[in-house]
Amino acid sequence: MTKAAAPEQLSTPQLLRVLARTLPGLYHSAPGLTSLLALVQVLSGLTPALSVLLGRQTVDGITRLAGGGVAGGVGAGSHADAGLLTWLVLAWAASAALSQLSGMVATVLQGYITDTSRSPRSAQSWTRWRP
Repeated sequence: MTKAAAPEQLSTPQLLRVLARTLPGLYHSAPGLTSLLALVQVLSGLTPALSVLLGRQTVDGITRLAGGGVAGGVGAGSHADAGLLTWLVLAWAASAALSQLSGMVATVLQGYITDTSRSPRSAQSWTRWRP
């Protein structure tokens, strides 16, 4: 039994050339979906940083409540701190959910774009666009 050859890895300049040739055609075939996919990808890239920031604030809030308010230079732990902590935990959970959801949405959008780019109307527009 023979092993299948591994796919060739593109160097960064090669990948950039391929993207420069294919992205305009992809955008031309489905501009709305392509823009939405780009937005979802940017949001999915920002969610890890948001999650870390919210996690840090949550840990700082717990430390502040447990230590009587010494951490962070804020007054003694209070109900306001507990309320803020509740909102931080909810925001962190929403960030985690957004991270999971954005991956699924990106997959669905990629499928729609693939279907759109294979339609006869798209094929006609692609031949007009191509130099």
